[in-house]
Amino acid sequence: TRAGVQSMLLGSIVQIGGRIRLVSELLDVKQGSIIATQSADGASYDDVFSMVDSVTEQVGKQIGGTTAKGVLRVTDVGTSSLEALNRYQQGYDLILRWNWDEAEKFLQEAVEIDPTFAIAYAYLALAKIGGIMGVQDLYWDMTEARKNVESAQEHAEKSTEDERLIIRMIAALIDRDLAAAARFGQELLDRGIPERLAYYSLILNQWNRRDFQAAGRTVERLLENDPTDANGYNFLAYNHGFLGDYLASISAIKKYMAIHPDVYNSHDGAWEMSMWAGQYDEAVRYADEAMRTHPEWISFDSLAGWTLIHKGDGEAARERFRRLERISSARPAPVARYLGYSYLREGRHQEAETELRRSLALYQDSGQKWREGM
Repeated sequence: TRAGVQSMLLGSIVQIGGRIRLVSELLDVKQGSIIATQSADGASYDDVFSMVDSVTEQVGKQIGGTTAKGVLRVTDVGTSSLEALNRYQQGYDLILRWNWDEAEKFLQEAVEIDPTFAIAYAYLALAKIGGIMGVQDLYWDMTEARKNVESAQEHAEKSTEDERLIIRMIAALIDRDLAAAARFGQELLDRGIPERLAYYSLILNQWNRRDFQAAGRTVERLLENDPTDANGYNFLAYNHGFLGDYLASISAIKKYMAIHPDVYNSHDGAWEMSMWAGQYDEAVRYADEAMRTHPEWISFDSLAGWTLIHKGDGEAARERFRRLERISSARPAPVARYLGYSYLREGRHQEAETELRRSLALYQDSGQKWREGM
């Protein structure tokens, strides 16, 4: 062909009774004829990877290729379990949607199905700290995440070189070594691997150095590579915000919301960018709209309350906080804290002390940690 393609391999999987068969045909593109056929059988879909290896070996023999022992097989890389791979992919997708709890569940299932699935351990570590931005929380306990990274490193011989670089990058993030994570990320990109986490690690390190111009260029490259990357617009929005360009920031966050309308973080970002811009009415509107479209996102009542405090409307803020306390039995301790802060803002110190003492007692009685009550 004009593109230089001489042959093409086409295949399909069919289920026959309780077994599955992988069949393929090697075609001569110019003549439109079949050069050779291949097939492999398996007992279940977990046999797919070994079946692919079998077909690959058949094709190699038919075209005069090598079957040397040094050739890497599909079953030698990542996982040989289709079920574990499916769980991993679901967990990875949820990480991109900032749904850490659900991501952790699927990734945990992946490593339980295949305890040697190195890259799944690495992303499980990332999910356990609340994603890449959790790295900046100096009070976060990294113990469990480090154990997952150690498991990833232990089984890394089953990974591709690109996956081993990702594992090193995540290990550096867990160690809060942003410069090292950025180096591994850059190496991945230099190898032509458009790994999203590589871009994110570069941006985070550039933010840490307060080099927002460089971060802006990295975000631009990210979005040039994939204009549908919702998180790219999130990073772009915050980068504009750091530079004081709130109009551009809010424009970018709206694109984030358009791609991920059902992701909490996109609405939270719209609220926060409006707060940065001092557009308090818009911030309240975003909070109310989030609760209207997603009634389960009750914490937006607290965000609206914070906005109202900034507007100087303490009573309206406290009504929001009290409503949150009425509809959520799990939030009395943080709500009491928010009420205390609202009184403190108004200089009503005695009332503030009463609420803050009540909050402290509620935290102690419930055994709830301060962060868990946010």
